[in-house]
Amino acid sequence: MTIISKITDKPEILYFPKNLFFELVDTCRQRYPQYVRGLITSKDDPMIPNKVYFFEDNLRLKDDSFKEFFESFGPYYKKHKGFVTNPMELITIEKDIERNKESICGVFHVHIDFPACPTKLDTETFSKTVLDIENVWYLIISFLMPEEPDVRAFWIRNKLIREI
Repeated sequence: MTIISKITDKPEILYFPKNLFFELVDTCRQRYPQYVRGLITSKDDPMIPNKVYFFEDNLRLKDDSFKEFFESFGPYYKKHKGFVTNPMELITIEKDIERNKESICGVFHVHIDFPACPTKLDTETFSKTVLDIENVWYLIISFLMPEEPDVRAFWIRNKLIREI
C-alpha cells in the first residue's frame, strides 16, 4: 500500500512482515465473530512493525456505562457492538512495550459488519486519544467476507483520514 503524502510529497510505504501479518489476520479469524482490538509496535521505523499485542478484555461487554456513548453513533451500537479496552490490561501491555524498547506504531481492530474503512466512531475515538500522534497509524481488518478478510491501513489526524 502506497500513498503520496500531501505534506511531504514522499511515498509512505507500510512494510508489514509476512509472518506478523499472517499472525494478526489468523488470530482475528480464529476469534471471529468476536471483536478483536490491539496495538502494533516497532523497534525503530514506525512503518515496519515487529509485534502485535491483542487486547483480551472488552469492558463494553461488561459495563453498561458505555451504552449511551456508543448508541450516540447510531442504532447499530445498541447490541453491545464496539470495544472498550481495560485500562489495567493497557498498562500491562505498555510496560511490556517499554521493557522491549518498542514504540506503538499502530492500532488495529476488526470490523465484522463494515468494510475496512474507518467509521465515524473510529475516527472520533482515535482523534480523542493520545495515539493521534504523528507516527501511529490505524489498521482495520474487515470480515464482511470472512473467507477473504480485507486489511487496510490509514492515517487519522484531527478526524481527517488518508489511506496508506
